[in-house]
Amino acid sequence: MGINLYSIIDKITSYILIIYIIALVAFENYAPTTWIASYSLYLFMILAIIRILLKGKIKFTYYTIIMLIYGVLLAFSLFWAKDSSYGLKTLYWYTTCVIMTFFVSNYIDSKEKFYTVLNTYIVAGIVLSLLLYSIYGLDIFNIAANSKYGIRLGGEVGNSNAIGLNLAFSVCFALYLLVDFKNNLVKKVFYIVAIFIILPVLFLSGSKKALFVLLFGILYIFITHKTDKKFILRKSKGILFSIALLYLVYWLLNNVSAFWHIGQRVNEMFSTFQGQGVSSTDLSRINMIQISIEQFKNAPLMGNGIAHSKVIFGTYSHNNYVEILMNTGIIGFLTYYSAYLISMYKAYKLSEDEEELVVILGFILITFLIIEMGLVSYYSRYYQILLAAISSVLMKGRKIKNDQ
Repeated sequence: MGINLYSIIDKITSYILIIYIIALVAFENYAPTTWIASYSLYLFMILAIIRILLKGKIKFTYYTIIMLIYGVLLAFSLFWAKDSSYGLKTLYWYTTCVIMTFFVSNYIDSKEKFYTVLNTYIVAGIVLSLLLYSIYGLDIFNIAANSKYGIRLGGEVGNSNAIGLNLAFSVCFALYLLVDFKNNLVKKVFYIVAIFIILPVLFLSGSKKALFVLLFGILYIFITHKTDKKFILRKSKGILFSIALLYLVYWLLNNVSAFWHIGQRVNEMFSTFQGQGVSSTDLSRINMIQISIEQFKNAPLMGNGIAHSKVIFGTYSHNNYVEILMNTGIIGFLTYYSAYLISMYKAYKLSEDEEELVVILGFILITFLIIEMGLVSYYSRYYQILLAAISSVLMKGRKIKNDQ
């Protein structure tokens, strides 16, 4: 029996992509392990090229094409950008996203591989949590409980908000796979254990956006959960389960002393939006949005050039919408977000027996659109992998192939 070289390379590519996603989430921003993310990314790209050559076919999804077009706009905007040095750095990060999403889109050719990516994000959340436990020790809970000003895990391993968001998506994916699929006992135990390992670290990250993703995910997953029961009974059951889990989260935040800081931050945020202005962070973000809109008005069509926020704020604007508008104007904004519109339309057009797939695609797309009001994601590999995976599985059309 001859050896199928393509099958071997395809399998190895799968393993390397799994390693890279785990390294991206857990190791990329931790100095002793940064090299794992870098080398696994390069190796994935090399294997992906070999895989394409062996297959003899290149796939361009709508997302890949839109990413390329927007990349051209970003590159041209360097000519009128006020900080070309930082602009080049941003363009480098975006270019790596374009290359990576192209290879991810070509790699994912079945639902099985798409769900492999989701499971890998869960494993990555576990690894990141265990890494943080090993760095800070379990005594971090006592330290957090007794801290005067509150503690947010991060620093050595990356930005606290990014850590929290990564962990929140891991929990939501685990919850989705636990609820929406008839898994065997081993898988059910794995997803439950994953949630219990990740949740405490998520709360200690102190990220309000991460808490929102978690709460929204609980509501969304249970309300959209499909059963064989009648519509009203199904929705009522989903609502009751989601209310129970939401109350559990509320109870944990109010009764576990180690989590007091994230509860305080959420209360401060609500007070700020009510005009009481007690959160300097939230007031600063609101001010950034207002200034960014004014900068957009100065060059509404083509924008002020890539990385213009660096010139104005010394950092990114913490809002993907105003970041894109300010940098590349309305043309860039419509170009970039057309990918979201196409994805949502294609997901809506999927056949009824793909309802489980539509649930998770809808959750990812809707959640991204909401949280991008508080983060810049267009050159983030974490988010771009998921968006590329979505476009690839949607390119299969109304009836998605299932290799399982």
